[in-house]
Amino acid sequence: MSKDLVREWMDFVGLPAELYDPDRRMCGFNFIGRFDVVVETPKSSEDVFISIDVIGTADFGDIDALMTTCMKLNAYGLETRGAALGYDENARTVILSYRINANSVDASALSAVVNNLVDVAQTLQDRLKSMAFPARGPASAGAAEVILQS
Repeated sequence: MSKDLVREWMDFVGLPAELYDPDRRMCGFNFIGRFDVVVETPKSSEDVFISIDVIGTADFGDIDALMTTCMKLNAYGLETRGAALGYDENARTVILSYRINANSVDASALSAVVNNLVDVAQTLQDRLKSMAFPARGPASAGAAEVILQS
């Protein structure tokens, strides 16, 4: 049922059928050159999982500060509209994810959920990029020495 919903949603929004991987039961695509979006239907569940890569952690010197900020944004789901921020250890990215029961939505409703998540991801990415996360330890001390010597 849930994999049929994803295919119906893909048709509804005009995504090419070849973006669906039947072995992995997922559709993955890049949205406006800014986000990798995955809509997945695991065999073990009738739920649809949507995840969006919000921002890579390589851009931040202080990962602890980044994660603390993400957890604050996550609190009560107010800043995430009910979705959850998490960390993909393999990809080293902050992700935004949401889970919805396939039996409670149709292709149009799933489209609204994905659009909502993309909107949230854009807001969060802009917010996280605008925050300064200074590097910790010797790297920042070395930078200070170069400035002082100039």
